Amino acid sequence: MSDTLKASADPAAAHTSGSCTGMCAALPPAPPPAPLDAVVEGIDAPSADIRILRLRLSNNARLTYRAGHYADLAVAGLPARSYSIANAPDANGTADRLEFHIRNTGGAASQHVTTQLKIGDNVTITAPMGNATLAPGCVKPIIAIAGGMGLSPMKAIVESALNTGHPGPVTLYWGVNHGDDLYLANHFRTLQATHPTFRFVPVVQDDKSRPADAKGGMVGDVVIHDHADLSGASIYVAGPPPMVSAVIPQLLAHKAHRGDIHTDDSAARAGGLGRQPTGHHP
Repeated sequence: MSDTLKASADPAAAHTSGSCTGMCAALPPAPPPAPLDAVVEGIDAPSADIRILRLRLSNNARLTYRAGHYADLAVAGLPARSYSIANAPDANGTADRLEFHIRNTGGAASQHVTTQLKIGDNVTITAPMGNATLAPGCVKPIIAIAGGMGLSPMKAIVESALNTGHPGPVTLYWGVNHGDDLYLANHFRTLQATHPTFRFVPVVQDDKSRPADAKGGMVGDVVIHDHADLSGASIYVAGPPPMVSAVIPQLLAHKAHRGDIHTDDSAARAGGLGRQPTGHHP
């Protein structure tokens, strides 16, 4: 049995964020996580149970981070919860405003954010954290695979790659159960229309609610249908742990290198996960 097939038989072996192999710079160490005060600057409600939270750091602070990092958020004295940062840093790798996508899963923190949090409220952020981040200077084709609320870090990664002029193709696969779960589809359709190197592939399991530009089935199946040989790609995966566990062996079986598969267990928790996305296997 080859090393690749051995790895395919053990998906846990690939649940690391290795450095991008070949044609990519080594990841510089991220600054240690530190608590920062922030104020709620905006709250959007793209669906009944999802809030897009926009925070402004207090005291003119700026956070140094990479696309794909996550943060712990503490609100109203409740225990902190981990959420991926959904916006890309600026050209200097910093930002004074951060975006988070949070679904009401019934827990105290997500319930408070989606039903009680208001503009002007204080939030404590501890960041940056995580390892599944965009490698600087990588020129390999980028494939971002999101399941449900795993979209948050993939949004930051895609936007960072496009903003910095990534020379190769950038493809985002977003798997969900229902068409109305594609709460940011129009945003990515606009990016696709304005960036020739970017391709957006929504994947919706429900036949009746599937939009015309979406594919059916499970997101991992769609990826390997489109890419028989993944050996030249830098791949990012985020979503519920069962979805990530199902997708990793598929990628390895289609020649993806383990060091080029970037995933973070914490990213699977990001945003809370309501309905299981397309990539979920019971």
